[in-house]
Amino acid sequence: MARDLSDLTATFCMDPSEVFESFNTLARCFSIVGLRERTDNSGPSSERYYLHVNSTLGALIGRCLDQYCQMPDPQLKGCSSEGYPPDEFYRLFAHPEPEFETVTCRSINVNANRDISGVGVLLSLAMQFGILAFIHFAVLILKFFPGVTRCIRHRHFSALTFTLVEFQEAQCFYMLSFQFAALTALVAGPQLYEATSLAQLTSNTSMVKAVALMGVLPITHGLWILHRVDLHSWYISLWSAITIVVSSVTLHLCKMEPRVANLQSIATASHLDKCGYHPPPLIYCRSHSDYYFSAMTLIFFGVTDDILNFVCIGIYGILALQRLALYPKRWLNRKPLFQATYHGAYPWLVSKRARFVSRTLTAIIETILLSSNFFYIFGIVALSLPTIAISSWSFGQIIAVAIWAPLISKYLYWCFFGSNSYSAIRFPYPYRISRVQAINNEHHPN
Repeated sequence: MARDLSDLTATFCMDPSEVFESFNTLARCFSIVGLRERTDNSGPSSERYYLHVNSTLGALIGRCLDQYCQMPDPQLKGCSSEGYPPDEFYRLFAHPEPEFETVTCRSINVNANRDISGVGVLLSLAMQFGILAFIHFAVLILKFFPGVTRCIRHRHFSALTFTLVEFQEAQCFYMLSFQFAALTALVAGPQLYEATSLAQLTSNTSMVKAVALMGVLPITHGLWILHRVDLHSWYISLWSAITIVVSSVTLHLCKMEPRVANLQSIATASHLDKCGYHPPPLIYCRSHSDYYFSAMTLIFFGVTDDILNFVCIGIYGILALQRLALYPKRWLNRKPLFQATYHGAYPWLVSKRARFVSRTLTAIIETILLSSNFFYIFGIVALSLPTIAISSWSFGQIIAVAIWAPLISKYLYWCFFGSNSYSAIRFPYPYRISRVQAINNEHHPN
């Protein structure tokens, strides 16, 4: 049963075990003892209070913070104010977002959980985009530039297509593992990602949101390149669709308001009698961890991750419809009415105007995929570097980077030795890969 705080008095705010019991009790004491801060009425309504550090409640908060800093929690931190003037007022924001503000909030731990934002994970995401960009540009050069010699074109193009199929499958399962881990943490609750403060919880949910979108952008990009080289597999398409759907669900679920109930209690709380054996109000600090949202919005010129998500789903829908259209087309080809309609529209379909529209749409889609992948990866890495330790390698971080090693080694092997020697150990006897002049029946039915 929720506690009724409406009838609390100033006497209640003299007991640390009551004041620091929850954010609601602390906010109630600020509203009783503190002064309401005036805000600009043109913006969203807010409820802010401040009180002097030498006031009765201010002194109570100060004693709590002083005792905590005698035995600070290594996960929370928040005891350094070097380079900043001492506090004259404590501030509390009750609405629209809960927040406690003091000078030492600048030194609390805002690092996201290493399992989702370690140096290995960031390097792995950068490698994922690098491999995609390399394959994309290499395909464009080999397929559409006639200056490339025939021998180089055949050897490297076959190696690239092999690599692309392997890469698309690998990144699907790789990103699915991230999404299922994030979803497990989101539904397991109430504590999320071992966060001890609202600032750290905000960093964690921001990074999960970034990783969720990374399960949509590169997957769609890889499918588009497969489409460009006329490769199709329902197996790859199915796993790509599953990855995009699961990543979209993760992206939606992680758009949650960080709540105090999702915080993990600090280990030293049981020794803080000045805080009523509760965590200090530093756990409600959060103002210096919201850099992600504003910075990512600036990088994308106001384009939100929801828009990017829907654009990628739309691109995948176009590719899926194009493949599915082949099946009713074969049946309709036997219908006189369809044949007459097709022959009537055929001159327009092969006209210069139609080809120009098709090429323009292709160029727009490829520009969107390349630029969004690049800027998103750049934004994630650039904004996460200040909050991670470069030396914080762990077993999971090493695995996150090493997952791409087999793919890179296969590509190099195929480039130097071809695919025939690889087929000798890859496929059971008597099957093997042989290079022949094949015709894609889907694109050349006759």
